This record gives sequence, structure tokens and C-alpha cells, in this order.
Amino acid sequence: MQSLQLAIKLIIINLSHFQKTQSGKLIWLGQEQKVISKIFLASNTTL
Repeated sequence: MQSLQLAIKLIIINLSHFQKTQSGKLIWLGQEQKVISKIFLASNTTL
């Protein structure tokens, strides 16, 4: 459960970082959905 919270914090940090650069934002948003789906898959299997 702690690793899930850490991953969410990293996503929030990455979001605030990439919002500063509009060119990187679109590229990152595509990767974000993949990362989030992996996190939810991992959290569902551990639960």
C-alpha cells in the first residue's frame, strides 16, 4: 500500500513538472495513462 502512495506522489510530481513545458505535456499524458493503469493493476493484485 505504501508503494502505491509513493507512485501517486511521483505522478503528481511529474505532472507539476510537465505542465511547465507544453511540448512535453502531450507526450507525458499518453504515458501517464499507461503508468496509472499499471499501478491500479498492481494494487488490485495485492488487494
